[in-house]
Amino acid sequence: MAEAYFKDELASYIGSDIELGMQSEMTDGLLEEVNTNVVRIARWVNYGSKINNNIALDTIHYVRIL
Repeated sequence: MAEAYFKDELASYIGSDIELGMQSEMTDGLLEEVNTNVVRIARWVNYGSKINNNIALDTIHYVRIL
């Protein structure tokens, strides 16, 4: 139940700039997608270029909306 609520709440921020904290690292970027087990974050590196990070939902320790 709590996991479904977390995914729904996180999905409501698609298109927002967010920061995700995992156990040993942190990443930030534009929230693109929330799937069954994965969150996709896009990081813009140059004009028109981006890097996609796929992060497993069960590794996320915190989410901050920037």
